[in-house]
Amino acid sequence: MNTFTIDTTPPTLSEVTAVPTPTSDNTSNYTFSSSEAGTITYAGNCSSTDNTSIAGNNEITFNALSDGTHSNCKIKVTDVYGNESSNLDVASFITPVPPLSNDNASSYTFYSTLSGAISYGGGCDSDNETASVDNNTVTFNALADGTYNCTITVTNSGSGLASEPLSVRSFTIDTTPPSLSEVPRLCFQFKRGRNYCGRRKLQQFKH
Repeated sequence: MNTFTIDTTPPTLSEVTAVPTPTSDNTSNYTFSSSEAGTITYAGNCSSTDNTSIAGNNEITFNALSDGTHSNCKIKVTDVYGNESSNLDVASFITPVPPLSNDNASSYTFYSTLSGAISYGGGCDSDNETASVDNNTVTFNALADGTYNCTITVTNSGSGLASEPLSVRSFTIDTTPPSLSEVPRLCFQFKRGRNYCGRRKLQQFKH
């Protein structure tokens, strides 16, 4: 009789290295451990071209993700006998980090396939109100400090049809400079008439 193997034990998965959060990399790396080799499947927002696991640590790279919070990603491994692991919940992470700017009248360039009137949303506005069939650079009117998720829409003057709103990548305006202050100096007079002014601890000096 030929030998055969019965295996009904599914792989066991655990998280090793989570995606740093927030991160400016929208193709983030993630490491998990599997007790068996097998085929990886993904669920939620995440996917990857890394589809094979080994017994041990596995580093994978997620395909490019949209801006935002990703809290529903899951990983499963199926071994060669068809046993499926439980879903491994990938720790929630945010991608990408909104860029910072101290220019409260920032510029932005977008491309339009039709000319028309520009309208703005999400807290942004501009004196640039007309788009051409080409790249269009607009300068937003001065913005208060804060994080913005602006949109741009172009309405064609001929047909009157409006484009879908274009989401401008989230950005943060910060025009507040750092504040500095001097640490006060302390002065002491010892019994023998010796004076000391400085920031070292008093007990370091003999009376």
